[in-house]
Amino acid sequence: MKNSSLRLLPLLLIGLLCWPAAKPIDADPGNDKLLYELSLQLLLTENYEEAEACFAKLVAASPNDAVLLTNRGINQAMWGLSLIKKGEMQDLIKYVFPFEVRPNSGIRGEITDEHRFITQCFEAAVRQFEQVIQLEPEGAGGYLNLASAQALLSRWAQQPALLRTAFNNLNQALAKAPANSTTKGYGYIVQGIIYDYLGNEAKRDDAFQLALTQHQVQPDTRLSSLVERNRSIASGGEAIFVQASGENYNVFEDQLEAIDGISLQQLKKGTSLPVSNTYADMGEAKIYGKDYPQSTLYVYYHSDNHYLLFHRTGSQYPNTSMKGIALGHSEARVKKAYGEPARILPAAGGKYLFYKKAKLLFFIGTDGTVQSWMVWLAKV
Repeated sequence: MKNSSLRLLPLLLIGLLCWPAAKPIDADPGNDKLLYELSLQLLLTENYEEAEACFAKLVAASPNDAVLLTNRGINQAMWGLSLIKKGEMQDLIKYVFPFEVRPNSGIRGEITDEHRFITQCFEAAVRQFEQVIQLEPEGAGGYLNLASAQALLSRWAQQPALLRTAFNNLNQALAKAPANSTTKGYGYIVQGIIYDYLGNEAKRDDAFQLALTQHQVQPDTRLSSLVERNRSIASGGEAIFVQASGENYNVFEDQLEAIDGISLQQLKKGTSLPVSNTYADMGEAKIYGKDYPQSTLYVYYHSDNHYLLFHRTGSQYPNTSMKGIALGHSEARVKKAYGEPARILPAAGGKYLFYKKAKLLFFIGTDGTVQSWMVWLAKV
């Protein structure tokens, strides 16, 4: 799309929450690296409908890519969870799964039968994870994700027989997971939840204790937090589906981040955005881009009332974030400036730190330093 322009209306900011990935994202599917990266960022920022459109296009081109299927399944499971109302989540799901989403946080759009749509989301996730274990029969993560999705589907759709299948797959995950892995720890959490669903409280408590012991073998604060919250639920406490984060920067109170002199505050107020590249055609939506000297702005554009913006620094970006973070700064320095992130997502070559209040994604390389960062805003 050459020398054209998108008319952007005022943006609605939406808050997002945290989840631990049972399996790091560690592959680059085919030649669609940009679309793949954007699909992960859409998932991470809980724009599930848009992420599904991207994953569907990628999977159509690479149907036997286990990493693609894994992340598509995670996205579908989280999409379904995001649509469940808090009371239903409390009554039916009860516990906090590794796919952690705030209840009643999803965008419903044209959905008319919400119960059926949520069921279809969980069914679709199950299908993705079944394909994953066919491709990687010795992978513990695939069995853990499959068991989790089956347990969710069983509870939501009232299919108690499916719990036994989920339990068997969970045992496969625990048997295949390395002894010192966090995957085994998350597996014990899901095992405890399934035991509770099956009415065995003693074994539920034993499984939660094993998960806590696993944290001591391989320290993981997210794992220990999930264990303690689920143990609290088991003892009669109210389910807290989202852990409070320690962020100290809020776009509703502080100035929005700017990259290459472009503040998304300008776009939030409404302006015309010239775009120069068409990166992907999603059918009903397209992904456009605009190159700046040391950054790129990506636009997932469905209509004037439905679009998302992602502005990412380049690999040689010379400036700092609003709180003084530059390329090469340590992860610890990011956390000192912005607080604890709402979510951490393992990725190829490092991990993402997601700050929902600041609308920021920092990419931390394997050396523990900032490789790039991104700001995002959405209107849906």
